[in-house]
Amino acid sequence: MTLALCLLTAAAIAPVQLRGGKIIDAPIETVSIEGVQTAGEAPRLIPWDSIRNVTGEQSAAAAGFMDLADTAWRARIRLARGDLALAEPLFVELFEKYQGVDGPTAMRVAQGLLICRAARAERGKMVAPWLEVVRHRQHATTTTD
Repeated sequence: MTLALCLLTAAAIAPVQLRGGKIIDAPIETVSIEGVQTAGEAPRLIPWDSIRNVTGEQSAAAAGFMDLADTAWRARIRLARGDLALAEPLFVELFEKYQGVDGPTAMRVAQGLLICRAARAERGKMVAPWLEVVRHRQHATTTTD
């Protein structure tokens, strides 16, 4: 009975667990600073702020990005609840890593920093994140996950 339970548990483990509990059971093609690229029926690039955990063969590659994923998630949640004062330092830290990087995580970071700086009317400091948002929109970067 224990063996059956272990096999059932192992079969239930999927490669990517999103924040909120959703499981993406699709093969992982790549893990990079941009996010986790999955293959299968619905291939997509999952932004790091949406990822809680990566298991399977790519878990070691993802481990190097999990601190970044937590920081991006905390920044996004603080922004969503209107706590711009605590969100902005996290977005500043992330923007230093993501400026010039492609993908949905970089887009969310640039948008978040732009919103924080716009709320404080920091016009001079809005230029860099604004330019990044424009660049992402020209490349049709989406942030759906």
